[in-house]
Amino acid sequence: MSLAIEQSLKIRPACAQDVTNLAKVHLVSWRTAYRNILPDDVIDGVTLDEFEHAWYDHLEDTYRTNLICEWDGAVVGFAGFGPALDDDEHTRPTGEIYGMYVDPSWWRKGAGTTMWQSAVDSFATKQIKDVVLWVYEPNLRARHFYEYAGFVCEADVTRPCDRHGVALTEVRYRRAV
Repeated sequence: MSLAIEQSLKIRPACAQDVTNLAKVHLVSWRTAYRNILPDDVIDGVTLDEFEHAWYDHLEDTYRTNLICEWDGAVVGFAGFGPALDDDEHTRPTGEIYGMYVDPSWWRKGAGTTMWQSAVDSFATKQIKDVVLWVYEPNLRARHFYEYAGFVCEADVTRPCDRHGVALTEVRYRRAV
């Protein structure tokens, strides 16, 4: 990634006027990331409208912080994060990345790293010492990114999940802020 692109990326809070653009990035990145993880009929059946409704809910969640990554005024990615939601994480100040997606045309160009650094800065101001996140076990692209960002997979911490009728396993990652 060139320094000019990295310096041109802008991080800002998401707002209701961003919902359609957030949903578009979410849809295209979701479809690309999960194409070989979920069946094609599931991938192709998810609509922009579903993501828009989800984004209105995310923006109303007072515990959640939603950041947008923009380049030249266009939304290229987003991150949603806040307090850890797992029952075993309430004994210490732990944050959680709920979701981080980047338009596939921006993969490996610094948008994910820039968003992650903004989340770390936000966690640090809230005295949060550890961050966790959940990722589908077969999602190797995301797992490699998180490992690059310093996360370590907690080998014994998994959970089953059902996404659109498909049984998957998620693994939990952790790192210090």
